Amino acid sequence: EIRSQPLNENFQNINTELTAHEAATTNVHGIADTSLLSRLPLGTLGYAQVTADQTGITTEVDLTGLSVTVNVADGRRIKISTQLYPYSTVDNDTVLAAIKEGTTTLCSTEYPKLSNANAATLSFSIVITPTAGTHTYKITGQRSAGTGSITFLAATVRPAFILVEDIGAV
Repeated sequence: EIRSQPLNENFQNINTELTAHEAATTNVHGIADTSLLSRLPLGTLGYAQVTADQTGITTEVDLTGLSVTVNVADGRRIKISTQLYPYSTVDNDTVLAAIKEGTTTLCSTEYPKLSNANAATLSFSIVITPTAGTHTYKITGQRSAGTGSITFLAATVRPAFILVEDIGAV
């Protein structure tokens, strides 16, 4: 049989203590000016990765699967990052990779003197302050010098990716 029992002395003043705690912490654990919270980073807005190679690249192409559409709030700063693993069918080719919005290049990097035996690692990023609204960012790749064909490697243990992060208010 279950009967109503009086609260033991440890819990007699629980309602009073909760009310006092709420009043003392302005409902957000001691942050008096909660408007400052809107300036904090919001974290990941978009992420895409691929685990399959893309081969036969000589001219600029969108890298398959490395595109994300994100919604950016007004007055926010974002960081777009990518990591890629190119190699060439011949030694000494140069690969060019870019972060783009539509046809506009936001950031690019080249890797000269690729090897046909080992893939390079390209990691690069850009910080921008876009307009509020929906934006689609993508990664492109091409052979910018040489005679070979570029492959962008990707695997489960080594995915190629694009990451878009909100890093805080402007």
